[in-house]
Amino acid sequence: MAVLQLTSTIFAVAFILLCSVPYVNLSDSGGYSPGYSVPKGVNGGVACVACTAVVALTEQLSVVHNETFVDAYEKLCNVLPSPYRNACVSLGEFYIPQIIKLITAEVTADIICHAIDLCYRKKGQPFCHAFPPKKDFQNSVSQAREEVAAAKRFHESESVVNLKGPAFDPCTLQGVKEVCELFNKVFTNDLPLIDLDNDTYSASVESWRGTSWRGRDCDDINQLSHPGAKSKDWDVVL
Repeated sequence: MAVLQLTSTIFAVAFILLCSVPYVNLSDSGGYSPGYSVPKGVNGGVACVACTAVVALTEQLSVVHNETFVDAYEKLCNVLPSPYRNACVSLGEFYIPQIIKLITAEVTADIICHAIDLCYRKKGQPFCHAFPPKKDFQNSVSQAREEVAAAKRFHESESVVNLKGPAFDPCTLQGVKEVCELFNKVFTNDLPLIDLDNDTYSASVESWRGTSWRGRDCDDINQLSHPGAKSKDWDVVL
């Protein structure tokens, strides 16, 4: 039980990180823009680290409980609060069919995340990996990408979803879209997480009020009442 709780906590942190960063590298995607922009880092950055953690934790949990990768992933999704649970399920439905044949003792989480382009190698940079490669890393990634490409072709023939590799934005998936919009609102546009009167000031949240300098709203149902607002008729209520 303690193992599941610890794994679930780490999984939740990793999954939230995975939802908080863009999935598309603009220099590698012909100018494609995902519609929001949080710095990604080198070779996939936070998205790569989060993907590796999610895959590795799911694999470990499946071994500990002697269950399939799919069942372990579903169990971890169920411990997440809404809306992360829905986003978790949507990402699983999208990615797991692509990687299911890769989940073997010979294929590490690093290779899987490179195969689905959440990790990548920028020109002039070495391959980044968290686990010791069982075989030649570059060859393993190439073979894994071939498996993923074959899975994509199969699922494209059965689905209306067009899987376009690194140019595909998972934030368009139902359930994931809402989480991405939430992070875009808070971290990219510096807007409060909760703002009932839409005056860019929040009353109910101690943190995530938009920016470090933005004060707390004293009345979140009145747009004219917030820190810095000018008085009107000395604010007399008749």
